[in-house]
This record gives sequence, C-alpha cells and structure tokens, in this order.
Amino acid sequence: MNLNHVEICRGLTSNNFAQSLVAQLDRKGSLSPKQEYWVEKLANESIVAKVPATNAVTGLDRVNDIFDDAALNLKYPKIVIQFADGTDLKLSLAGPKSRYHGAVQLTDGRPFGENQYFGRVENGELILTRDGGARAVELESILRSMSTDLGTFAKMHGQKFGNCCFCRKELTAGPSLNAGYGPICADKYSLPWGEDVAPEAAKVMRPWARSVDAQVAYDEGADITDGASDDEK
Repeated sequence: MNLNHVEICRGLTSNNFAQSLVAQLDRKGSLSPKQEYWVEKLANESIVAKVPATNAVTGLDRVNDIFDDAALNLKYPKIVIQFADGTDLKLSLAGPKSRYHGAVQLTDGRPFGENQYFGRVENGELILTRDGGARAVELESILRSMSTDLGTFAKMHGQKFGNCCFCRKELTAGPSLNAGYGPICADKYSLPWGEDVAPEAAKVMRPWARSVDAQVAYDEGADITDGASDDEK
C-alpha cells in the first residue's frame, strides 16, 4: 500500500469513511486487502479532483473509439508503449465497477496501489492527475499520434522495440515485423496485416518521444537521428 495515499486519506477530514480507514490503520497497524483498495481509490480520486484546471485537451474521441471497438472482441483491451524516458505507459479500458467506466485509463502498468496514475481519456478529453500533468505535452502527442493513425502508431512501436504494443509478444515472423504487430491483434483492432501493409524501413524514432520541434521535423520527413545515442538508433 502506498503510504503517501494513506496521508492523502488522512487529510480528507470531511470524509468519514476515509477517516475510519486511517484510524483503523493507526490502531491495528494494517488493513484488509479490501480496505487497502479503498484507501488507494479514495486517494486517487482526491488527487484527480485537486489537479488545477489547465487548457483542456480535447478532440481525442478516436482514442475512446479504438478501445470501444476493441472491447467488442477483447475482454481487456490494452495498449502498452513507453515514454521517452523508458517509463511504461499502459492504456486500458475502465471496467463496469470503476467510477470512470468506459474511460481509457493511463497508468505505468504496475499493480493497483503501486502504480502511477497519469489520468484518463473520457469522452474525447484528456483529464490528468498530478503525475500526468508532469507529462502533459508528451501524453497529448502520444494520444494524437494514436488517434491519427493507429496502424502507423503500432507499426513504429513494433519496429522500434520488436514487440507488439497490444499483446506485448515478441515479433518474430517477417510479416509481423513489417507490420509491427501480429495477425491476431490486427484482427482484434481492425488493422491491416500481411500483404495489406506496404513494406518499408523501420523509423528509428518514435514521433512522440522528443520535442515539439522534432515532431514537426519528423512530420516533414527530415532526418532527425543525428545526435541520437547508439541505443536509440
């Protein structure tokens, strides 16, 4: 259990339930798994509520549509990629028991209670937590790239890292390496595969992984690999 979240609950003085959980933890030194779940849930909700309002990031309806469509074929659709600093970014669909049922949740993929919660995409709007606010520019760039062309987005990840961003399996067959994902995920996410995907050299840079200037250069077809470290090439 995240002790910072315990302190957040301790500060929720108007929430009797939160206060009872903290009081029991102080008294007994531990909580049941179900009580720990509620500590994390209440803390995360409080964090989201306290994030200062900023310029709204909207127009991301396609992100919600991708997951809604995938949910017709998959029980738990997800996409896992990486931020520029190597931190995982997991996008998953909030289930029926979630307060944000139907929203696309953004975390670092670790177990609940240990993870970083960056925010969610709900009705096409990006809603960030404090952790997400620190990555706002990069998150928006990632989500807009995904919205513009999911196939290209997934292809660049697969060719860069050698695994599928949907199922995380290693890509070994030639057609899958070229597409950036395998035939099963192509079917689940309604993407082209095999002969439908034109072969081309893998891009060496993720379009969301650097500065806005680099993104513009990438879009214009400039060579932006100069100065990249060996492990980025």
